[in-house]
Amino acid sequence: TLAFIVGPTVGSFLFVLTERLEYIICASGLMSLVSALLVSLRLRGPPATSQRADPAPSARRTNTKDGSSEASADAAAAAAGAEGSQQHADAAGSKVTKATDSSDGGRSGASPWVAAYTMMGVSFAYNFGQSFFDGFFILMCAERFGWQPAVLGPILTALACLVFANSGFLYPRLVKRFGVVPVAILGLLCIASGLVILGDASAIAAVAASLAFYALGVPIFTPSVPTILASCAPPGKRGMVLGVDSAVNTVARICAPVLLGVVYQWNPAAAFRCAGCTVLVGLSLMLWQQSRLRTFLPERRRLSVAG
Repeated sequence: TLAFIVGPTVGSFLFVLTERLEYIICASGLMSLVSALLVSLRLRGPPATSQRADPAPSARRTNTKDGSSEASADAAAAAAGAEGSQQHADAAGSKVTKATDSSDGGRSGASPWVAAYTMMGVSFAYNFGQSFFDGFFILMCAERFGWQPAVLGPILTALACLVFANSGFLYPRLVKRFGVVPVAILGLLCIASGLVILGDASAIAAVAASLAFYALGVPIFTPSVPTILASCAPPGKRGMVLGVDSAVNTVARICAPVLLGVVYQWNPAAAFRCAGCTVLVGLSLMLWQQSRLRTFLPERRRLSVAG
């Protein structure tokens, strides 16, 4: 977030000093090279450690005359202890299973894959709208209001500051009060509203209002996605679910500029409305499945146990 705050301001200063976009692009590429250099010089992976299984105590015994009898006694004692431990484990396991079935809030009856696919669809809709905003907001402001990079830089910095403030101070309080899923739904509603208002904005006040909605929606939705996905992922499939979601997001970011770019050339306002409507489709999908999504969250299971 700090990079999104500092970057536009530095870029606008460079444009004021040089009045050439080539220097800004070169500076951006240079910073990427510096980042890659720092990673190659300073970042080290964990050392590879080889773990060998500790030999059994009976194998470490010296080969004495009565060694075979000692090993047989140890094996018999271990078998008796294992049988008793198994009986206690079965009794404890049955108690834990009963307690889990009565306190999981109905999670065992819900399909985790349906919840995961739902969130992937919602994430696709959000990234579709966000990718269009990232690519065409500056173009729209330059064409409609004649704003230059020296003006757009501070605007993007102010937007990043609002996102940072809402993410650090507002989001935790909203989640604590309402829960993750309702807060994510509110975030999608704010993002869609900001995109639709921005498409029809003909005054600076309308642009400010749309950016305020957008800066409120982004930080209260984006942290909720990995939380919900990690909670509803099937056992042992969390990494795969998060990886597929990342691929889905990439596809959305590829499709949005191509498809909505054609619409923007025909009617800029209609393009922003289409982006907002796409986010609303994700909102509708999340509203439809919100009870299923909340089933997998720890906050819902805590309420079920308390009840």
